[in-house]
Amino acid sequence: MSRPNAPTPFSRIPLFPLLMVSLLLLVSPLRGASPLPSFSSSVEAAPAQETDHRQTAAAPISKLGEARAELIVRRQRVQAAIDSFHKNTSTAPPPEDLVMELELLKWIDSLYVQRMAADRRIVQLQEEKKKLEDQVGSLPDRSVHASTSTETKSRSFLLLDDWEDQLSAQLDRVQAFQFELQIAQGLLESAREKFDTDEAERRKAREAMELAGQSAKSSALVRQHELAQLKSLAAAEAVQKTIANVTILQLQHEIATLRSKSLQKKVTDLRQTAVFSSQDLQVKIKQVAQVEAALRQELTCVQSQLQNANQRWSQISQKLNSTTAPDHVLVEEAETWKLAYEVTQEKISLLNQVLQEIGLVRVCWRFRYEVANHLVSSEVMRQWGEKAQFARDRFKKFKQLLELHVDGRRGDLAQLQKELIGLDRSAPEQDRVRQWLEQQVAELQQLLTAYDSQLVLIKAADRLVNRFSRELQVELAPSSYSQWLETGQRWFVTCWNYEITSIDDSPITVSKVIRGLLLLLAGYYLARTLSRLLGRRILPRFGLNGSACTAFQTVAFYLMLACAGFVALEIIHLPLTVFTFMGGAVAIGIGFGSQNVLNNFMSGLILLAERPIRIGDLIDIDGLTGTIEHVGARSTRVRTGSNLEIIVPNSKFLENNVTNWTLSDAQIRVSVQVGVAYGSPTSQVSRLLEQVIAAHDKILKYPAAVVLFKEFGDNSLNFEAHFWIHMRTEMEGQIIESEVRHAIDRQFEKEGIVIAFPQRDVHLDMSSPLEINLRKSGPLERAHEEYPSHRSMAAAA
Repeated sequence: MSRPNAPTPFSRIPLFPLLMVSLLLLVSPLRGASPLPSFSSSVEAAPAQETDHRQTAAAPISKLGEARAELIVRRQRVQAAIDSFHKNTSTAPPPEDLVMELELLKWIDSLYVQRMAADRRIVQLQEEKKKLEDQVGSLPDRSVHASTSTETKSRSFLLLDDWEDQLSAQLDRVQAFQFELQIAQGLLESAREKFDTDEAERRKAREAMELAGQSAKSSALVRQHELAQLKSLAAAEAVQKTIANVTILQLQHEIATLRSKSLQKKVTDLRQTAVFSSQDLQVKIKQVAQVEAALRQELTCVQSQLQNANQRWSQISQKLNSTTAPDHVLVEEAETWKLAYEVTQEKISLLNQVLQEIGLVRVCWRFRYEVANHLVSSEVMRQWGEKAQFARDRFKKFKQLLELHVDGRRGDLAQLQKELIGLDRSAPEQDRVRQWLEQQVAELQQLLTAYDSQLVLIKAADRLVNRFSRELQVELAPSSYSQWLETGQRWFVTCWNYEITSIDDSPITVSKVIRGLLLLLAGYYLARTLSRLLGRRILPRFGLNGSACTAFQTVAFYLMLACAGFVALEIIHLPLTVFTFMGGAVAIGIGFGSQNVLNNFMSGLILLAERPIRIGDLIDIDGLTGTIEHVGARSTRVRTGSNLEIIVPNSKFLENNVTNWTLSDAQIRVSVQVGVAYGSPTSQVSRLLEQVIAAHDKILKYPAAVVLFKEFGDNSLNFEAHFWIHMRTEMEGQIIESEVRHAIDRQFEKEGIVIAFPQRDVHLDMSSPLEINLRKSGPLERAHEEYPSHRSMAAAA
């Protein structure tokens, strides 16, 4: 039995507090109401999700009004609490939580106002979009012209220009809205991240408040939770406001796209029927004349201002130079009149440049009139297209120059405004300085206004020239096979006559380069053909041998090729000075990097002139023996006895010793050596050798062969047989030598004469008995028997 005062089971378990905390953590997100008024409790459960403002744009307006009314009541209550604190305690600041709460309420109120305005704007844009969709949908079913009374106006070419300007502006708006939409979507992502952060803080604050229960900290945690709820509410409203802005930009982008489509249809229909009449041309010429007259009148006025500014600046400068310690007012007055003089000069320069461009505008309108009425040929329109491109380049550079001037003067204006802000307004002596600085600011503002107005004129002129260029492209666009052929021919002629550069006032065109290459190629083939005809057909009839004919053929080829090059240059009227720079570069290259090439080329010319080697000669150079196959300008081709072709630089034949076996004739003396055994009859051996040589049909009878008893050798009596043969190749001489050796062997065998071979005599010393040992051989002895050299090495050791 348990005692009456026994503790409960939970009191004996130390984990009870931990379990209670865990239970509260699981239950607290599902229970509890917000201590804020009703306008915030709805926001706590409202996540930052995108509301479809396009479909329910008007519904939130009334709800936002009610929520704002509640917010105003709470804002007034917080403001009253702060005012009461100030009355009771005038020196100490109000509580920080009240100040923060008031600021959050003001921010939320501002977001409510912005959302209500955005919702109203969305409703207006939706209605406007619906109307435009109806208009665009019904536009193809009705005529372009509204009535008979307006038919003449709608067919005007000037109306077409106005609509095209509107279309261009509308397309620019579409791109601008698309860019703003991308930025707004990025801001929406940032707002959502901020809302997620504030929501996490709110959940943490509520969890801490519920875990505290009725403790002393609960009042402070409740206050923190209220402020966290306000922050979360403000973040949620910021997300909704950003979503509304994104919706507005989407609707504006769609409306601008619909307007551009409507204008595009109107422009397309009107372009088919618009007529550029002479009255339209006169209207535009008159407008240009009026603008030009206004610019000239302004130029006259500015020139008079220039004289006044120059005179005043000179007077102030003299006064400033005569003063040893000028005050700040005098310095600023001098700077003012100096700036006025510079600004007036810039205005005059700007007006003169604009007046120059006005003439292009007038000419462009006349050209447009003639093109629109088909009064000019295609060739003239192509020339006008080039002029239009040139004008576009001029306008582009002029606009860039104006923009640079504007940026510079805006920097000066910012500096002056900074000086104005830094002046002490309480000091009376600074009033005159402020007046001169304000006058300088006014001068710069007038200059910037002038720049802006002239930029508008230049941009309008640029649009006019661009439109004229597009019209020329449309008119010149080929639409049939003949036009395509004409266009291709025109492009070919343009490329054919394109000027690459000019030398001595002589143009170097693509046609000259191509014709020169073709003539040079034809000259190359002609020189090769004529030189071959000279070396193979004509010169041999005059008794020249093959090597001389080849030398003359090579020299003639290069001479005719050089002549062909000069003739080609003369035919295409290309001055030789075009190769001045190239010749210098080639000379430098030859002097530094092409020494070996030039050396071999000059050596080739010397070989062709002196002919120390000729085609067919048998030569020996650096251990290389072969027959000359070809003597070129840079190298010589040698064929060896193994039928290998070796390319030898020509300089090798002049720098090294060369053995030419067939330079003057092909008679070569060769020799065959033979040794007979001791005891052989030497006179008979000599006679037999002479008989063998005389019996061979390829050995020359004159000069006569010579047989020499050369020496008493170690193993034989050595004889040498010298005889002469005609030899064109190395193998030919070796074959004859081999045949002679065969004949000598047969003859000696027949006569019983032994051809000696190496012999060795072994002499034994018999002064003492020979010692003979018989024993079983071990590993070492067997090694000595297998490798006798090891024994001798061991004995030597």
